[in-house]
Amino acid sequence: MTSIEAIKRHGTDTAFGPSLRLATTQPVRKELPWIRSDEGPVELKLGFQELVLIHRSLEAVRTLGLVEDQNDRLTDTLQLIDVLLEEAV
Repeated sequence: MTSIEAIKRHGTDTAFGPSLRLATTQPVRKELPWIRSDEGPVELKLGFQELVLIHRSLEAVRTLGLVEDQNDRLTDTLQLIDVLLEEAV
């Protein structure tokens, strides 16, 4: 008996049926969970250290040139964070 015949025979044996099972997964969401359909305001509460971390991260993004097409938005966001950090000190 060849190994293929043994596999076929093993697969039809009811006492030792195949041990593989189909794992079902949740359907992929088409919308990202953080993107809201309405354009209403969102309130965020961040601590000083969180703002500093965000500021450093955005500075790194600017330095590496990762968002060339959104450079104006990046600059505006950094300026806003600068103002918030100055007010917190």
